[in-house]
Formats: sequence, structure tokens, C-alpha cells
Amino acid sequence: MNLSLETLKTTSTEAVKLWQALNNAKDDEETDAIWESIWDNEQTQQETTDWVANLVDQIDADIIAIKSRKKYVDELHDQAIAKLQLWRDQLDRTILQLNKQGLLPDQITGNQRQISIRYNSPSCDVLINPEQLPNEYQNVRTTVTANKKAIVAKWRKGIPVKGTRIYRKPKVVYSMLPANAGNYQLMKQATKKNK
Repeated sequence: MNLSLETLKTTSTEAVKLWQALNNAKDDEETDAIWESIWDNEQTQQETTDWVANLVDQIDADIIAIKSRKKYVDELHDQAIAKLQLWRDQLDRTILQLNKQGLLPDQITGNQRQISIRYNSPSCDVLINPEQLPNEYQNVRTTVTANKKAIVAKWRKGIPVKGTRIYRKPKVVYSMLPANAGNYQLMKQATKKNK
């Protein structure tokens, strides 16, 4: 993979040098030789570009496959956990039910372990709209958040908003070319006519 990226970097650098040399060419023979070099460099760059983009497709496919397998394994584990949790909850419910019926005390002692029934801290359910409670029993919260869409809209109109920073993250896009893209022979002929 590093070799392909290095080749892509080298061919890009070479392309810049060749285009500069083309502008400084002294005669048709030198121009033709530079065009041949540009053509060879372009072919190498195209092949390397295709290879890198195809590699990205393969990596993306592998990521999707691994995520799918991970999801399946996670689902299996989630099912096993849910089953065990159900059994544990059922044991708790049975012990609480037997305690409620007076068949088990709040504390049961075995040879090595003990089971105790304890009560959590008191909880409260509010059965009316909280605004109907006296003020002392109300919590009023106000939160302020930035309207980022409005800030970006102002920025697009050329109006900066003080205290904000607008940025754009670069991303690499790999895409397929239309079948007729990249006809470098036409470019070569057009450049010769212009000289």
C-alpha cells in the first residue's frame, strides 16, 4: 500500500515538472519527447490511482464484512446476556414473591452465602403536571444552545458571527470515471496546435 501511495506522489511531482518543461521546450522534437514522458507518467499515475481506489473499495468491503460479523456476534452475545438476565430477574422475583407471601424472611443464611431483601432509597412518582406543584418542589432549567445552522447560513452570506469559527474538513472521495473521460491524445494535439 505504501508503495502505491509513494508512486502516486512521485508521478504527481513528475507531472508538474514535465508540464513546466513542456512550457520551456525549444523545438518540436523536445516537445514530442516531453509529451511521451507525460503520457507514460499519466499512464503510471492512472494505473496507480485505479489501484489505490480499488484497494479502498476492498478495504471498505472488508470493513462492512467485519462489522456484519461483529454485529452477528454481538447479537448472539446480547441474546445470551438477555437469557441470563431473565433467569436472574426470575430468581429475584420468586424470592421477593415468597417474601411478600411470608414464606421467606428478609434474610436467608446458607453455609457460605446470605440472601437479603433490602429497600432502595425512596423514589417519587409525580402524578400531576410539575407546574401544578408548589414552587419549592419545582426545578426550573433553562439551557441555551448555539443555532449552528443559522451561523453557517450567515457565513455563507459573507457575514461572520463574532465568537464563532467556520471550518470545513477535507475528505477523500473515490469515484468511478465515465467511460469517455481522460482522452490525453486530444490534449496533446491541442497543445501542439497552440505552439
